[in-house]
Amino acid sequence: MRTNTLLLCCLTACATTGPAVPEPPSLAEFVRPEVTQDDLELVVKLTRDLIQVRSVNPPTVEGAQGGEAALAKVLVDFFKGHGIDARVQDIEGLPGRPAVIAGLKPKHPRKRPLLLLGHTDVVPAVAEEWRSKDLPFSGREEAGEIWGRGALDMKGMLAIQAVTMVQLKRLATQSKSYRLDRAIYFAAVPDEEDLGRGARWLAKNLEALFGEVPEYGINEGGFGLKDLLRPGQDVWAVSAAERGHHWLRLRVKRQSGHAS
Repeated sequence: MRTNTLLLCCLTACATTGPAVPEPPSLAEFVRPEVTQDDLELVVKLTRDLIQVRSVNPPTVEGAQGGEAALAKVLVDFFKGHGIDARVQDIEGLPGRPAVIAGLKPKHPRKRPLLLLGHTDVVPAVAEEWRSKDLPFSGREEAGEIWGRGALDMKGMLAIQAVTMVQLKRLATQSKSYRLDRAIYFAAVPDEEDLGRGARWLAKNLEALFGEVPEYGINEGGFGLKDLLRPGQDVWAVSAAERGHHWLRLRVKRQSGHAS
């Protein structure tokens, strides 16, 4: 992920957007004034810390045992260090592979909650396929980019969501003109890259966890395009969608491979 495009998009999505501009905005124009340099540096540090945790799925991969639980602890410690209620949440049927639940709750919410949703696991990384064997779980920063498995899918996004929670808490406690009108929850689940059992557990327990079903969820999605409009002008898309399901049974007799 590029450190010069860490815009804390979750905070922007929670607020009223400004008028359209004829030319693509610069980074300085896009970042809201509430986003400080300290916030951006905190996102970078947390992203690197998360990448360095080998939360590989399946956890049977060598060196991956307990990775999702270790990453959950990093997130919970981060939240608690910034005064935000958070806990490691065990999941029935997934021993040793917990979720993370955190929340900001106003005294008198007027709207249903907003959920910042993510996953803690990443696909395996074959070190020999990277330009250096120590790169996959290094979180190395080079030329304004952070390298490592999960930088995009989706430890960078987890860091953005977590720091957004810190920002919202700061604004709600320090600004007399800023008040949360709904609870903001964070949930990071395991097993997204394999069978999706963490997300299924979450969907079944929304009311038990949050008191009611959140009105909106912000999850990973969209994509980035380099130099799309002009040299040096990267575009990061936001997807807005609802999903249903339709089960099919397919049989393919070929050598298998991974897709995500």
